[in-house]
Amino acid sequence: MAVTVAFWNVRNLFPARSAATRGPRTPSELSAKLADLSTVIGSLATGGHVPDLLAIAEVADAGLVSLLVAGLGTIGARVVFEAPRVAHDTGIAVLALTPRIASVRRVDADWGVQGRFANRPRALSVDATIIVNGKAEILRFIACHWKSETPSAYPPPLDREASGRWLERHADGVDSVVAMGDMNVEPFAREIQRGLRACRHYSTTSRGRIFNATWPWLSEPDHHAATTRHAYRVPRPRTTIATGTPRILDQIFVSRAVLQGRPFRLDQEALRFHVDNLTSEWMRTGNVIPRITTSDHFPIAAELTW
Repeated sequence: MAVTVAFWNVRNLFPARSAATRGPRTPSELSAKLADLSTVIGSLATGGHVPDLLAIAEVADAGLVSLLVAGLGTIGARVVFEAPRVAHDTGIAVLALTPRIASVRRVDADWGVQGRFANRPRALSVDATIIVNGKAEILRFIACHWKSETPSAYPPPLDREASGRWLERHADGVDSVVAMGDMNVEPFAREIQRGLRACRHYSTTSRGRIFNATWPWLSEPDHHAATTRHAYRVPRPRTTIATGTPRILDQIFVSRAVLQGRPFRLDQEALRFHVDNLTSEWMRTGNVIPRITTSDHFPIAAELTW
């Protein structure tokens, strides 16, 4: 048995004409974006199905979440939405989309350093109940959207480091934890290493610390060295490099129990960034970048088995 967990930063999902420089400009643009998002989300699970648990970031209000769920055509979906504090910003939502998720309950939200500086939530923590072999098991599912480099009242790196400490506290004392999201830094950044103290090796993942399952995706060739070779084309779509600045991967972290299958186990082979004609476009070098009309991120999905 398995459940699919997924995350996607859906980029500036505002009501039409509500944000002067961001989001859809017309109702038809909004409808088209919602349709594309629904199509992609509806195929994130293995076999082209809707994921069981989905987290989305950069959505402005609960009404848009409802429209997105309606577009999926799912029955009985449950939603936890953490709204922004100001109208021009965005929130985070966690959606339980299939009956495999028996219930979902809000636990807490991270609002930046001491909760005083952020207009939008940095993370949303929920407890999902899943029936495993006839027993109700709790999976703590944490959706992250850490501070970007946009200047604010507090230095962004320190804000992200504090979000890392918040996330570490929410993993401590809970057996089964999966955290996914847009961290706005690479897996090797100070905020990950010092704030979250995430491990890159199975053997060092202890109770209270979590494993960064995104590390294997960094084993890609240097962009300049690879693409300057005559007639070079990468053997598979690359998700971290493009012309200009590096693309930042969204990431997934799991607790020791999830590495050991107590009772959920992360299927590392099934961890993937969803690349299709609605989420991406190819460059001449063979690299792939997000299709900006849909999002500036790739959806990330993984299976938990038991």
